[in-house]
Amino acid sequence: MRRFKFQLEPLMRIAHLKEEEARGNLLRAEVEVAASRRRFEDAVRASANEEVTLSPQRFDIHAYIASSDLHLRQIEFSTRILRDAETQREKSQIQWQTTRIESESYDRLRSRAYESFIEEFERLEQKETDEVAAMMWLQNREGERI
Repeated sequence: MRRFKFQLEPLMRIAHLKEEEARGNLLRAEVEVAASRRRFEDAVRASANEEVTLSPQRFDIHAYIASSDLHLRQIEFSTRILRDAETQREKSQIQWQTTRIESESYDRLRSRAYESFIEEFERLEQKETDEVAAMMWLQNREGERI
């Protein structure tokens, strides 16, 4: 009996490896989004917790403005990083979905090829069984004539 061999097996393995790599990239992007979101929330919390006492002195007003400006820049920077991380996550998700579809199509092709192989094998087995039965019937018939 011959063994089942799928001609596209190497391509299927490559597709599965690409899918795993894309899935890993998506997981890394998810981690980056979570870290960026934490940094953003920390920046917002830091600006809200700032205790500044205003006094009539000009230095304190400038310090307050500088501190507020610093916090605003940190929030803007964190927002930009978060937005970039979310964009990268979306790209990674699209790439993973694409590679998953490719991998699943190879799996379906393989299962169809295997089903065809099984059908052909069963057809050949039935043919051999029919030939053996026919030979036995002929032998029995010739044995009756003697």
